[in-house]
Formats: sequence, structure tokens, C-alpha cells
Amino acid sequence: MSARGLEDLRRDYESAFSENGKTIRDVLDDPALDRLQALRNVLVHRGGKADEKFCKNVKDLPMARFAGIQEKSPVLLDGEIVRGVANPAVQACVKLIRAVDGWLATH
Repeated sequence: MSARGLEDLRRDYESAFSENGKTIRDVLDDPALDRLQALRNVLVHRGGKADEKFCKNVKDLPMARFAGIQEKSPVLLDGEIVRGVANPAVQACVKLIRAVDGWLATH
């Protein structure tokens, strides 16, 4: 079964690494992944226009550049926004690779 979204991915990792997998769960709970998913979903599935879910997500996540964005407004990106979303997500992915590697080495 393939993951369809971040919550599915989290559930799949929880299932695969449930025994002593706290470090992996902690990495997957990083809000950087939620920010990346929110931005990705609005770009890929909504043609770059804010929908209700994106507007809610920017309130729940620290995405200050989009605070107050209205539904159907374009989600405009610049290098600063992309860097601010991508870099922490990449760091979380590196932590995830290291955590899985560490888990595999001990099991």
C-alpha cells in the first residue's frame, strides 16, 4: 500500500517502526513537513490558489507570509518562501534517513 499523504506516511512508518521507533515518530511530527505538504497541495491540486484547507493550515502552522490570505487568492512564491519551506523539510528528511538507519542498525 502506498502513502497518499503525510498522515498515511506517518501511519505507515508507525506500523513499520512501532517497536522503539520514537525517534522516527518525532521526526515525522516535524511541522516543516506539514508546511511543505500544505504548500505542495495548494500548488498541485488547487492551481496555486488558496483553498479553505490552505487558509486553515496557515493559521495552524507558522507560515507568516500567508497570514490573512483569502480563499481563491493566488499563493505567490519567491526564493525566500521556497527556502523557508524547503530547507527545514530537507533537514527533517535527513533526520528521518538517519533515524531509520539507526533503527535498522539496532534491529
